Amino acid sequence: MNKTANFQLNQWEKTDRIMMEDFNRDNAAIDAALKNSADAVAAETAAREAADTAIKNKLTWIELKTATFQQEGELFSL
Repeated sequence: MNKTANFQLNQWEKTDRIMMEDFNRDNAAIDAALKNSADAVAAETAAREAADTAIKNKLTWIELKTATFQQEGELFSL
């Protein structure tokens, strides 16, 4: 039996005896790797959202001037 390069998952040959424990071990390894990846993506997303919020909280609007005018019967306020 051979193993994959990255996660050491089983790669059977035609002559190998396939065991349920091998499948269960491979599935547990795949599940753990997917969970770690999902957790890393969630942490990165949360960190980016926190950084975006921090930047938005630092931005301020300053009112330079208020103007109101009327044109062709419509009133505009800026």
